[in-house]
Amino acid sequence: MGGTEQENTTAVTVGPQRWGQNGQAYGTVQQVPAGFQPLTVFKTTQPPSISITLEVRPDYPGDHTLNVTVNLNTISVAEV
Repeated sequence: MGGTEQENTTAVTVGPQRWGQNGQAYGTVQQVPAGFQPLTVFKTTQPPSISITLEVRPDYPGDHTLNVTVNLNTISVAEV
């Protein structure tokens, strides 16, 4: 995780899966259903959460690590 708000991030969800506060440890592998899934970042600053939509492709099997960059009002995601 990176960005200007990384220290203020408490949790990240992708679809039904959650990492961070009240979820699994960051870096833990979890299965995310195929299709368009919301990625939501929860923060201790305003706005308290921001979201984007990711496409999880069923034709792209295997484990994938994502790097989430969190800034004040934006999220970007890159596969590592």
